[in-house]
Amino acid sequence: MNGLAPIGPPEVLASRGVPFRLHEHPDVTGPVEICAVSGVPLERAVRTLAFAVPGAATASTGELRAEGPV
Repeated sequence: MNGLAPIGPPEVLASRGVPFRLHEHPDVTGPVEICAVSGVPLERAVRTLAFAVPGAATASTGELRAEGPV
């Protein structure tokens, strides 16, 4: 272990002076549940996609989009 504290999105945003709010919510597993908890209608929700590609592999968002909606 290197002794460094884990860095997550809140720490990255704060270090760059980006304003943000954290919203506490129960565990949810899909977009309909997320919208119900947040009070945001599904048609107004913004989807964020985060993915990791190991090593030298690549993936395009077009390839991911071709898989269809989640």
